[in-house]
Amino acid sequence: MTDTDSALDLNRFHLHLDDGPRIRPVSVASKAGDRPAEGRTLAVFSAERPEDLHPEYWEMHPGGDELLIACSGRLELDIEDAGGIRTVELTPRTGQVVPSELWHRLRLLEPAVLMALTHRSGTQRRKDSGA
Repeated sequence: MTDTDSALDLNRFHLHLDDGPRIRPVSVASKAGDRPAEGRTLAVFSAERPEDLHPEYWEMHPGGDELLIACSGRLELDIEDAGGIRTVELTPRTGQVVPSELWHRLRLLEPAVLMALTHRSGTQRRKDSGA
């Protein structure tokens, strides 16, 4: 339950969107096992340094597509598909849908705020072979 008289600090909470009508805050500090398994998560991230985006790791979401939106700053999104790796630059108020089961990673070009909407169930990570 949240206090509807005050703003929700998106540095401390992600929003869980149930498959039904409810949206509820989930603490960023909560353990993976304490987070809901179904539905989608809306998260806002600040990236000041390259390591804030873990560019040495690729990730993949088998549970559903991921929507990435740059609120400010500049980022590069690498997406690996059957044709190889393609890179999309994200600038303020632009976004990209990453289809489920495609490996991807973000790289920082300048400090940014990123919004992500994804189904986190089964998310996988792998170390970049060139890192």
